[in-house]
Amino acid sequence: MKHGFYKKLILLTTIILWGCGYVMSQTVVFNYTGAAQSYTVPTGVFSVLVDAKGARGGAGQYSRGGFGGRVQCSLAVTPGQVLSVYVGDTGTRFMGLSILSAGGYNSGGNGQDYGGGGGGSTDIRIGGVALSNRIIVAGGGGGGGYYSSSTDYERGGNGGGLTGENGYSYYTTTGVGLGG
Repeated sequence: MKHGFYKKLILLTTIILWGCGYVMSQTVVFNYTGAAQSYTVPTGVFSVLVDAKGARGGAGQYSRGGFGGRVQCSLAVTPGQVLSVYVGDTGTRFMGLSILSAGGYNSGGNGQDYGGGGGGSTDIRIGGVALSNRIIVAGGGGGGGYYSSSTDYERGGNGGGLTGENGYSYYTTTGVGLGG
């Protein structure tokens, strides 16, 4: 069974009716579903607060997967605009030599050689569903490695930043399981 860590996206909208002193806010939470979800911007909303979290990488034979990245920002929108929301899933943990450790939904890479699958990213797309339409991305964590019984010796890299963190390897300092 997969366990998700931080695989969700939260949108907070605030509607302000000028001259009336009336303010209304709405929080919408999107969880992993395995499919694209949509959000139509309500009338009177011109920005949304976003809290997007990528999924964790799957565990390797002995080591944990990296944590997903997180993006918190304000996004300018227009009423009636449709946002496509993709929430990533946790990568599959190592299950045995002849079984592929699948990457999580929404771009998690597959694991190999005793490694776990990478966590899927969480993103928002506007104007289409292609990867080039991504405007906000919280990267997934890298899959865990094989060798050591210490969970940090070959753990997957954490997602986040402009590039994900390198994973850690028992034998080298170059890393394995790069986070998104």
